[in-house]
Amino acid sequence: MNAQGYGYVRKVDGVTWPTPEMAAHRLAWVESHGPVPMGLCVCHTCDNPPCVRPDHLWVGNGAENHRDMMVKGRHARRSERCRRGHEPNWREKGGVRVCRTCRNEGQRLERIQARRKREHEREQRPEAPASKTAVGREPLEMCRRGHRAWVMVQGMRRCRICHAWRSRLYRAGVKARVGVDTTRRAGVVSAL
Repeated sequence: MNAQGYGYVRKVDGVTWPTPEMAAHRLAWVESHGPVPMGLCVCHTCDNPPCVRPDHLWVGNGAENHRDMMVKGRHARRSERCRRGHEPNWREKGGVRVCRTCRNEGQRLERIQARRKREHEREQRPEAPASKTAVGREPLEMCRRGHRAWVMVQGMRRCRICHAWRSRLYRAGVKARVGVDTTRRAGVVSAL
């Protein structure tokens, strides 16, 4: 038997078959009614794949077989619930239905895992040496570029050096709109 439940028979000596293996229901049709015409398939009236009774078999094309399946209601219906049993809350994405509850739960779990990973990496990171200006206090954290000078800007802690550099670039960009050259990196803006 194959995965769909159809029985298969191996070729025996003295019998001419087109393939080394033949479906059992197809062999039953050949034995009782003769060869199957080209392009047609042997279908079951009982919709029982291992059945080989000749009175339960008929010959038709794929479209007829599919129509018979639909009329009898033997096709796989789309479930109204997702795999995890959530109420229907679908979102079509690229022709595929996605359960929003499952998606939100997965995203929440991903955020938790990412937070745990960051905490673990933070625990594994070696501590920075204490700054000379911060004697007896916790070592100051560094920004991405390695600076240890902090300032509060609009209620948020920012690196003073990086913030000053960004401010200079922003002011230079604003002046560039009125015709000022901003190609110099030192922050000095020269006229055209």
